[in-house]
Amino acid sequence: HQGVKYVWSTFSEDQIDVNFGNPNVLREFVRILLLYLSRGGRFIRLDAIAYLWKKLGTGCINLPETHEIVKVLRIIID
Repeated sequence: HQGVKYVWSTFSEDQIDVNFGNPNVLREFVRILLLYLSRGGRFIRLDAIAYLWKKLGTGCINLPETHEIVKVLRIIID
């Protein structure tokens, strides 16, 4: 695709947000999470998790979709 392209960055231009609305992105995140856990990872810090889901016209903090993804991650980890 040519032309102007945009990325979402909540905090700064060098911290590009990940689109968890894309199922492929979520699957890859889960794959990586499970990899760390399988190699003995005991703690996972999800920094700024309250801003995980992006929705235009909102402050993107503590959106219902974020809570649903956190619930799913908890089920997977348990």
